[in-house]
Amino acid sequence: NVVVTDINIASVTGREKLPAGFPADIPVDLATLKNSYTADFPDRGVTQNTISYSSTKSPKTLYGEYLSFMTEGGYQFNANGKDESRGILYGTKNNDDLSVVIRLEGNLTVVDLTYLDRK
Repeated sequence: NVVVTDINIASVTGREKLPAGFPADIPVDLATLKNSYTADFPDRGVTQNTISYSSTKSPKTLYGEYLSFMTEGGYQFNANGKDESRGILYGTKNNDDLSVVIRLEGNLTVVDLTYLDRK
């Protein structure tokens, strides 16, 4: 079973645009948020909080910013957790996972962030 809760980002402001379980310290451009939702998997005891936003920064710049944030924040990376050429970061901290996918979409860079919260 999965319970998905979409956040109507047009009807709220500031950090209310983010899923309730999305950590406040993860860098996000709230002004260019494209979507925001929570998928709760009660049978598995996990909640997936996902957002995406666009940016005028280059993929390389954003990759560097998220790599620094995750490294300084104590996230641990496995062998495949860092792939700059594909714009992917995947790290674990306190048994919870943060996935960052950075890609070009037209003339903008899109950042997809997923925070997996294990209960």
